[in-house]
Amino acid sequence: MGKFLVGASIVALGLAASPAIAQSGATEADAQDAGGSLTEEIVVTATRNRLSVQDVGVSVSAFTGEQLKTVGISDSTQLIQITPGLQNPQSNSGATSSYSIRGVTQTDFGFSQEAPVALYVDDVYQANQTGAQFQLFDIERVEVLRGPQGTLFGRNATGGLVHFVTVRPSHETGGYVEAGYGSYNRFKIEGAVNLPLSDKAALRASAIGDFHDNIATNRTGRDLWNRKEYGGRLQLLLEPSDDLSFLVNLRGGRRRNTGAPYDHRVATPTGIGGSGEYDLTPGATDLFGFAEPDRNPFTVSIDDVSTSRAKSWGATGTLQWDLGDVTLHSITDYSRIKVFFREDSDIQPGEYFHFQGAGDQTQFSQELRLASTAGPLRWTVGAYYLRLRGDFDQRGLISDLGYGVDEQVALYTVDTDSYSLFGQVEYDVTDKIMLTGGLRWIHDRKSQDYENYFTIDGVPGKVPFGASGSPNLVDFSGRDGRSIYAARAQINYKPNDDMLIYASFNRGVKGFGYNAPVDPSGSALFVDPATYDPATTANDAFTFDDETLNAFELGVKTTFANGKGRFNVAAFYYDYKDYQALNLAGIAQIITNNDARMYGLDAELFVSPWRGMDVVLGASLLDTKVEGVNVGGVILDREVAYAPSVHLTGLIRQEWSLGDGSFAAQVNASYTGDHWLGLSNAAVLDQKGYLIANARLSYTLPSDKVTIAVFANNLGNKRYRTLAFDLAGFFGLVENQFGRPRELGVSASFRF
Repeated sequence: MGKFLVGASIVALGLAASPAIAQSGATEADAQDAGGSLTEEIVVTATRNRLSVQDVGVSVSAFTGEQLKTVGISDSTQLIQITPGLQNPQSNSGATSSYSIRGVTQTDFGFSQEAPVALYVDDVYQANQTGAQFQLFDIERVEVLRGPQGTLFGRNATGGLVHFVTVRPSHETGGYVEAGYGSYNRFKIEGAVNLPLSDKAALRASAIGDFHDNIATNRTGRDLWNRKEYGGRLQLLLEPSDDLSFLVNLRGGRRRNTGAPYDHRVATPTGIGGSGEYDLTPGATDLFGFAEPDRNPFTVSIDDVSTSRAKSWGATGTLQWDLGDVTLHSITDYSRIKVFFREDSDIQPGEYFHFQGAGDQTQFSQELRLASTAGPLRWTVGAYYLRLRGDFDQRGLISDLGYGVDEQVALYTVDTDSYSLFGQVEYDVTDKIMLTGGLRWIHDRKSQDYENYFTIDGVPGKVPFGASGSPNLVDFSGRDGRSIYAARAQINYKPNDDMLIYASFNRGVKGFGYNAPVDPSGSALFVDPATYDPATTANDAFTFDDETLNAFELGVKTTFANGKGRFNVAAFYYDYKDYQALNLAGIAQIITNNDARMYGLDAELFVSPWRGMDVVLGASLLDTKVEGVNVGGVILDREVAYAPSVHLTGLIRQEWSLGDGSFAAQVNASYTGDHWLGLSNAAVLDQKGYLIANARLSYTLPSDKVTIAVFANNLGNKRYRTLAFDLAGFFGLVENQFGRPRELGVSASFRF
């Protein structure tokens, strides 16, 4: 039986004025008028029209930038704390990150894969998962759309999308600065300034820096898990006429951290198909004779401290031109990201296996849309082009492993060209009934050149390893082009102004791709275990096929108590064909196509029972099954990874007048239930439920420009795993990574 995910999100959202500006043209003053009250309906662009979230026939969670600050959401990975059905699988000590919505996920720790849940920043798709973890600053709002997307804009997405919208320039002088200090000498500062240059031009500059000392202690070397991150954004808005606007967005960021540590646990491959089980025998060690002396996940004994470095920059030009009955939108973007990552994967002294990865990827995209949003018949048509060029280097440092070699190297290049045409039509049959239909055609052309070989330090060239004497353990060169399509059909029924009922069918798709394992010898599909030569199945194993998700959804959105409360609920069933499922064979990551199904329910309740009191409740129920998963040669049905059985969060916030200012107190808790940290569903990957509690007190001065706050995150200092790799059959251990411990801090902000 699959497990249910029951999520309840209770988020009290601040009453202070928001500094945000809608991407589609709202001003900072508009956002401030809306305020931070949770009962205020947020305007979103999920359907490419500016509509209240209550009038959109899509399951969507939306939060303003001020609400994110009030709840304590400061980076992209923390959004899961307040969004039902959303998870954030991470790997490479947090260097690689992606989103999971309703169990649709991709957890390959290689740098070249695209995720089935699309990430957007300011209408621009972000393909590289190493760039999916970033600080949130000067944010207008975030929208989380559940279910397949693709008939309206951008890159097609199987599982949904997460869209961060930043504050754009306005014609009013203003800005803010905010600074905070906390545990581990964490110092964070961010700010923005907005300058009108004329009645037709405005400039906005934003920046952030976030730094803290090491959290984890290393007995045998340098300590680790610090943070040194900073970024900036410069935007120029030009409005030569009332009908025409052009926005230039330049941004960049840099990360140079030591990564979160892995906790070492001894395990044996005695589970199903050789999967791992913890070895609780006194004195038990891994295959190298090592065992951690304590159970503290924040103390380690390693000789190579994890390092995570990333540098990114990009430029976007957005044109909006009102042509009368239709509006033209053009979004042109170019970006580049360079990453380097290294970790001590054997989690002990000695170089048995240290994993190192590097990537350099450029992205160019062009989107054109024509839209008509007036009258009973509304439509959008568009075209989208995406070009990705990436050079990647993965290697295992194995000098002490006893094979007579020092490094195993995987070098590969991946090129993608994707072309799309899309369109969607809405028609008001009556004032209560609306029909929607959409279609998208996609043609993906991809290529990968891959080689895997061994080297010896100081010795030039490759070291032959297999019986044939080939210099490469395995190599692969693949080029292909395939066409796929996505579709949407929906009916909306609005019996009155306070209720919307919708039923929809969505066909979501994601194109084929190529595997790029760091050690292909872990799977007999890549390397013949008897000869260490390429297996006859290697070429086929490197390619995985398109996936198709047929999604059926029924939803209801209601507003009650004269606008003081809102309740939204959606039930869904996913019929997943050729789901691109990641599994591990040793340390070889391999994506295969397996049929799957998912069904469940999402719900959110927003209510303000009395003046100054705000509460939000959310829930997500989920049951998943992936068919025919190969677990060490045993074919089994498994549950999807990172699909918790229960997810509960709760926050209550009360604000009072104090003098001429205002005082607010909030407490929130998040409970994430049992779930698997890998598709094999090995015993060592079973994460039990855990509770995280946070608290915040704030005072806003009478001027309403200065706010001072104190906060505590993970108040109970709960230890919980966010990642695990079952290496019981490879090293006799399990790599476990834990979430951040308790952190206390203060912050102050000033608006001008």
